[in-house]
Amino acid sequence: MKKLSFWAKTHGASQPGISVDQHGRFASAVGQQLVQAMFPQAWQNLQSAIAFLLAVHDVGKISPQFQIKCEAWVEQSGLAKEAANNAWATIGDPHARVSQDVLDYFWQQKSALSESHALWSAIVGAHHGKWAKAKPYGYGPVSPPCLAPSPSIDWLREELDFVARQWERQGSVELPPVTDADGYLYAASGLITLADWIASDERHFSADPVCAPVDDAQIARQARDVVDALGLGALTVRPGLSFEEIFGNAPYPMQEAAWQTITEPGVYVIEAPMGMGKTEAALMAAYKLMEQGKARGLYFGLPTQATSNRIYERVRDFVCCISPTAQRVQLIHGNSWLLDDLLAAPYQQQHSPADFAAAEAAADPSRWFCSSRRALLAPVGVGTADQAMLAALAVKHFALRRVALVGKVVILDEVHSYDHYTRAVIRELCRVLADLGATVIVLSATLTASARTALLQPGGPVPSMDAEGDSLPYPCISGRVYGQDAVQLCPCEAPPSRSVLVDFLPQQLAIDQAADIAASGGQVLWVCNTVADAQETFSHLKDHAANGCPAY
Repeated sequence: MKKLSFWAKTHGASQPGISVDQHGRFASAVGQQLVQAMFPQAWQNLQSAIAFLLAVHDVGKISPQFQIKCEAWVEQSGLAKEAANNAWATIGDPHARVSQDVLDYFWQQKSALSESHALWSAIVGAHHGKWAKAKPYGYGPVSPPCLAPSPSIDWLREELDFVARQWERQGSVELPPVTDADGYLYAASGLITLADWIASDERHFSADPVCAPVDDAQIARQARDVVDALGLGALTVRPGLSFEEIFGNAPYPMQEAAWQTITEPGVYVIEAPMGMGKTEAALMAAYKLMEQGKARGLYFGLPTQATSNRIYERVRDFVCCISPTAQRVQLIHGNSWLLDDLLAAPYQQQHSPADFAAAEAAADPSRWFCSSRRALLAPVGVGTADQAMLAALAVKHFALRRVALVGKVVILDEVHSYDHYTRAVIRELCRVLADLGATVIVLSATLTASARTALLQPGGPVPSMDAEGDSLPYPCISGRVYGQDAVQLCPCEAPPSRSVLVDFLPQQLAIDQAADIAASGGQVLWVCNTVADAQETFSHLKDHAANGCPAY
């Protein structure tokens, strides 16, 4: 049998680069740093399991159907004739699926295969975003992976020996028991994908075996530096800031009640009319949670791209105020790239042109989040609610979205405006976010009792809130802390009543009155029902301006 080194990455002119073992060590070191940076304290026990799974995530590359992808390696190994005779390029499963099958077979050989082990194998097989179904446990022995035939190399033995060496290197780690309902299982899957991406980036880890680090301490140090530079950890905030220092005005009673009520991770609903400052109330509550180390970031989701663009500016100013080291707040929706240069402008203004050019030349970390797949990983994001909702749906890379939301404050605005399907997805999202330890703050002008119940207690009815006859005070903050069944209610002071004078005027008189108000420094909003009406009114106003009105 030939003794070979199996490549994982190519470099230069398609030359075999670092080995499967070395790439696994890079990914394992990055994964351990990501666990420390992104996972809550209660999940830190996953660090050893993540380190092992990342060390072996590419074991499927130790297969003839993958190794033939580098012709130089095949030639150097003297296997070109064998590869051609046995059709290596056309037989066998993709390497991610082979990795999953090898792990299942490894545990079976150790008489340790269980439903839990099969699920851990499945998340390794999903590190490119697509899930293959976990093999059903208890229905007979699992089969070895599908490999192209090779008379000179025992590929299965090479794969099993590689897994055994990594397992022993990690101290024969015991994988935590899981079910397919455990939130951290899917968060771990997303983290494995993320660690693989970072470890595959040649700006951080060279694919050239001559240049790549080999010392474990050096690899760990490099992984820590990369994770820190990308800003994937918790947002650093200035402690002790008041509402006035952040927003420039004294809080309304409802705003003050919000941060006094939202003090622990949970799901909360703020119901109040327009103009009472629900946005600032939610942002202040998010600041308090981040200040106390109970949240690591923020995502603000709205129904449309237009509303996201407008709220972005307010959230950006908020983050610049509370955080001394904040990178660019990420705008996240399908057309955010159109505003990329505009969004970067305020951050360019904070630095000299030379400093900004140097940052660009050094691959400015904030640019790393501009990819649609990575945007939600930014510590602070603003965008459409569907970007978060995809974490609750069985789509490609849903697990990556889940790890992006772990431990964050997720604010969902204007929930009353969604249709029935979207509201159903939001209910499922609230359940998923609860598993991820994320705090959910729902903002709405008003909700029915059944809608509020579904958000606050997706597993069952909320006491005295299960009928359509809604007797709750208004405005009101309601919420449930994770781990508790009771729903807390906090009535808020109602806004002062206002009288609105409605008058009906002929068009010319209305134009004259609007001109007088504008000339005296007032602002006038003229609302039209049709395009034709708008064009006609604009023409009249333009004629009025041409006649010497100073307001136009």
